Amino acid sequence: FNHRGKKDDAVNVIAEHRHLFPSEPSLAKVYANYLWAVDQKDEAIGTLSELFSRKPRFDDDPQGRIELTGLYVTYASIRAVEKKEELKAAKRYGEINRAELMDQNDAIKRDMIHIFGVGWKLFAVVRSKGVSALSRASRQNVATALVQLGNIAIRLNKHHEAIEICEFGISYTSGLYPETFRAKREYVSRLMVRDGIRKGDGRNYYQA
Repeated sequence: FNHRGKKDDAVNVIAEHRHLFPSEPSLAKVYANYLWAVDQKDEAIGTLSELFSRKPRFDDDPQGRIELTGLYVTYASIRAVEKKEELKAAKRYGEINRAELMDQNDAIKRDMIHIFGVGWKLFAVVRSKGVSALSRASRQNVATALVQLGNIAIRLNKHHEAIEICEFGISYTSGLYPETFRAKREYVSRLMVRDGIRKGDGRNYYQA
């Protein structure tokens, strides 16, 4: 199922049978990954959201919840930022009126606030458990999720939280991730200097 046509086939096959296993985390993970691969991004995010709404059990895979939460945060963050940029483009080219702009902007912000809440809880769990206690798959998903969570924090003007995420990533992730977090931390620091943001400053720069 590595080629695009076969990925489409995989999506169709799973869609036909997943109702038989609505609360099976491993199936939801595979299905969400294939949906994302064939550019059905909202459906991929919806699949993971639906799974968590069913309160699935992870008895056979204690770290499965961490891994799937990381996947959700990654996908949902990327899509929210995409929607934000699409909205900016629509505004720039006069494709949307002010009322629609405000409604969509508010909807995206609500999504980002929700994503940040989920991601921040994941971050707390990971800090409590320690990265070394996670499986390889969980570490990969967590690192990717924290990169995207940092992006959401920046969009929501949560600069101090973004710095905290980045410093954790620098210290506890491996491969190319520490450099990614280091560059993001420097970017956030520049934003804070530029905007004169101090600890406890509640200004919101979330603008379309």
